[in-house]
Amino acid sequence: MNLPMTGSMGLDHRRRWAALLLVGALLAGCAAPGGGEVEEASAACLPTRPCHFVTPHGMKVVLVESRANPMAVISYGVPGGGSAFDPPGKEGMAYLTAQMMAEAAGDRPYRAFQERQAFYGLEIKVSAGRDDLRASVQSLSEHLEEAFALFSDVLLRPRFDESDWERIKRIHLAGLLKEKEQPEHVASLALFKRVFSRHAYGHAPKGTPESVKGLTVGDFRSFHQQVVRAPGAVLSVAGDLSLQQLKALTARHLEGLSGSKGSVVAVPAAPVSKKGIREHIPGEGSQTVFRLGLSTGMAHGDPDAFPSLVMNHLLGGGGFSSRLTQELRTKRGLTYGVYTRPSPLRAGGVLVVATSTKTATAGEALGLMRWEIERMAREGVTAEELEDCKRELTGSFPLELDGLAKLAGLWTNVMLYDLGEDYLSTWKDKVMAVTQADVLRVAQRVLRWNSFHVVSVGKEGPAAEVYPPEEPDDAGETSAQAKSPGKKSPKPGPGPKIAKPAPSPQPKAAALLKPPAPAPKKSPKAIRADADE
Repeated sequence: MNLPMTGSMGLDHRRRWAALLLVGALLAGCAAPGGGEVEEASAACLPTRPCHFVTPHGMKVVLVESRANPMAVISYGVPGGGSAFDPPGKEGMAYLTAQMMAEAAGDRPYRAFQERQAFYGLEIKVSAGRDDLRASVQSLSEHLEEAFALFSDVLLRPRFDESDWERIKRIHLAGLLKEKEQPEHVASLALFKRVFSRHAYGHAPKGTPESVKGLTVGDFRSFHQQVVRAPGAVLSVAGDLSLQQLKALTARHLEGLSGSKGSVVAVPAAPVSKKGIREHIPGEGSQTVFRLGLSTGMAHGDPDAFPSLVMNHLLGGGGFSSRLTQELRTKRGLTYGVYTRPSPLRAGGVLVVATSTKTATAGEALGLMRWEIERMAREGVTAEELEDCKRELTGSFPLELDGLAKLAGLWTNVMLYDLGEDYLSTWKDKVMAVTQADVLRVAQRVLRWNSFHVVSVGKEGPAAEVYPPEEPDDAGETSAQAKSPGKKSPKPGPGPKIAKPAPSPQPKAAALLKPPAPAPKKSPKAIRADADE
């Protein structure tokens, strides 16, 4: 838990612990958090058991009532609005449709629309992931009428003015060029292309310079009309309003979001990775950036979701307590950070392993990642590791419920993916029910080393991986690190075949890549909405 180093540290500390204790009581069915402060909530609309209703035309609406602060967050999600639905040659259309929706709407052009938001202190956001279109607005409770009115304009009546598109296009194209200089972004983009190959999840969500230049406001209008009223829409609200208020506001402003029009074409199931490929992309700097991954076939609602959560936490998702961090950073000092991230999607799932290291130790780091992945699939976890992991996961879960935006977003996810109205109230019990046998079964299902695609970005491709890894000495240095350049590394075991670098231009990287600062340990997400990198 990161506390501010100020004179108010003691007060913030007490408030945070009070919130944690209160949410702990909530999980037993007593009270509820919201807005990051201690509060009392309606007995009928708790974070783990919210109020809900369905509009006459089929839109699901959820309310988590919180009276701690005079504000509310409104979250909207609709399936079929993500980048997986970009037509061939128009990659980036979903992403840019979402951006354009938030520029101007109704009878107000860009400047007037943005000034209206600022006047009422509103914050409207629209985004598109790989699967779905999302929108949200944060407002003081006294301005909810205006917030719903502007939100309605954004969702139902976006302007898509030509002048706005020309401005957004210039900014977006400049951003795409800048991203080509970021090794992490280059590696992630290449990994998804390898993992999903010709599947709709494999192309760049933001598009390419060529595809973006070919988009028009007519494309955005057509995509918006197809998606925004499609079946399956969800509206989740958390904050300072009653169920009666929400029903009235929804009827006045959002009745058009009823799921009675539009259509969603189902994305075909993503094939599970079978044979991995290695790809090295030349770049500058003293670091080699790695992205490893494979298609798992684990979509939202998979029966193995909770064992997968536990397995990932122990392998690389649990910060300093994870095996990969212990081995690569703590024992050997090969990296400032390494993580694993499983991301379920509607039509499958992906597991990503990410790190960076000095080019000279790239082979050692790769061999060690292989060793830990294979060891997890071969041995599973110990009883002590499992119990420690469960305590960490269930102990940090209340942090997922400590703000209005988190609550509204979580319930949008739950309803969009039909995870069940008891998802949050039973989350703790489902984690505690995971056994060693469950973790081993999922590890053997997912962690197939020969199926992992390996993408590296750096001056040179990684040397032959050091496999099996050597134990570090007291100074934290292995014999492989201490070897002279003339000596050969140990012969690696069988692994994915090597792919020749793509003939596309080399990405320009910064002259010197500084290792990233270690990220603070985060609690695992109750669910992840998407797999964006």
